[in-house]
Amino acid sequence: MMIMRQYCHFCEELKFLIQSDCNLNHKNMKIALLLFAFTIFLIPTIASADVIPDNWLTIPICTKIENINLFPDYTFILFNQTPFDSRYLIVKQNECFDIKKSEHPELFAIKKTDFKLSDIGENTVARNKYFKTNPKLIKSDLLFYPSIYAPTSDPRSAITDILTIQTISDAKLNIIHSKAINYYVGGTSAELPYDQRLNFWPEPTIFDQIEHYSKSAFYFLLPIMALGGIIFLVIKNKKTI
Repeated sequence: MMIMRQYCHFCEELKFLIQSDCNLNHKNMKIALLLFAFTIFLIPTIASADVIPDNWLTIPICTKIENINLFPDYTFILFNQTPFDSRYLIVKQNECFDIKKSEHPELFAIKKTDFKLSDIGENTVARNKYFKTNPKLIKSDLLFYPSIYAPTSDPRSAITDILTIQTISDAKLNIIHSKAINYYVGGTSAELPYDQRLNFWPEPTIFDQIEHYSKSAFYFLLPIMALGGIIFLVIKNKKTI
């Protein structure tokens, strides 16, 4: 979402430059418009791209809540809304659920005395209304981790993300990432504590970091280059007048 907002900001700047400078000649105007259109075209392409590069693989992440049994008076629901659909999942003790890269789910708790499954509804409109307007739902602000990409040389075969509920009040569901379990090719595993102070995923590999920073750099540099190209055309055109 942050990337999309930044793209929209750059696109507004490009549009302003093109429309406000009436001294651009016909040829330069065509080039400026092409740059603008090229940037607009790439927004949905980049934002939705989910193609695994050659010699890379997907490492699935299984997410579990380990202590639901300590809160027997509550039902826990995972809700995910997309532009075209929505779905929900009743989360059970230590049952695994996975998050796709394009998803940004929300976790809710609700007292069992306030919950009826039939209230959620069977279509997207009804589900969205239920999760957006029901005052009985208690929301968590937890961010979930989707599956990650890694080179085929990465020794991990899977990751389990363990969540722990700390407290539930009428205003907030307080739940944290408490630890992760890395499973390796060959059958071994390692449990890693989640550092609450630094708030980062346990031991991200160099491969994860390279992927993250290379993509981020591309996302930020592309609109800057397009904006720079239009500014150059504007300045060049003014010098020739």
